[in-house]
Amino acid sequence: ISDDSLKLRSYVEPKIAEYSGIPENIVAEYKGFYKMCQNDKFGIPIEKVMEFFDIKDQLKFEERIRSKYQLGEDYDKIRLNQKLTKGIKDVHYMISFIGFGKIAIKSTSKKGQEFRNYFMKLNKIIN
Repeated sequence: ISDDSLKLRSYVEPKIAEYSGIPENIVAEYKGFYKMCQNDKFGIPIEKVMEFFDIKDQLKFEERIRSKYQLGEDYDKIRLNQKLTKGIKDVHYMISFIGFGKIAIKSTSKKGQEFRNYFMKLNKIIN
């Protein structure tokens, strides 16, 4: 990131909550997920997403990730074991920041609603 970009970001970020009416905690939470992906495109563990959106069934959520999101773009799978063993989990899912945003938009939880409102308000500010 360039110095000019960092200067602009340091000016704009504090103003988002002030001018948009978006609660500061929502901005901070969203920024936290962004920071997880600064050094690794797939920096968000699936467990963090589940905890954040209050998702209880990990197997069902993993199936939804595989069927509705794009491997290599929205999520990545990390093999835990070279050899498959029945009944032993051998894959760990990591989510990208883009994937997190897509999940947030589709989530029916309270946090999902807060993030949809956040995205809509940001869109109004930008446009």
